[in-house]
Amino acid sequence: MKGVSFIGDTTYLATLIQGLHFNAWTVVAVHYVAFAHLVGGLMILLGCLTRTASIAQLPIMIVAVFFTNLRNGFSYLNSELWLSVFVLIMLMVFSVIGSGGFSFDEFVKRNTPKRN
Repeated sequence: MKGVSFIGDTTYLATLIQGLHFNAWTVVAVHYVAFAHLVGGLMILLGCLTRTASIAQLPIMIVAVFFTNLRNGFSYLNSELWLSVFVLIMLMVFSVIGSGGFSFDEFVKRNTPKRN
């Protein structure tokens, strides 16, 4: 959902990134964030290359937690910070554990004929 909102309002995302004084790569960063959220989120949802998709999103969430959302403080009213922290923790878990038993990766692994 965050990727869709970033695609719909790229000026907001560009403003967030410019606030980090990342001027030279603003356009690249905007496209990377939107693409990683859209494609990576779908891949994690389906369980397809879960570890790769999680690792691709880790830098985005680290920046979101430690540089963007901390400006508003550790308040219970700052729900965006807590959501970002939760997603960061889940991405770390998915990066280590990988996809589960009902994932596309597991389906392919079970239904691929074994070669001798």
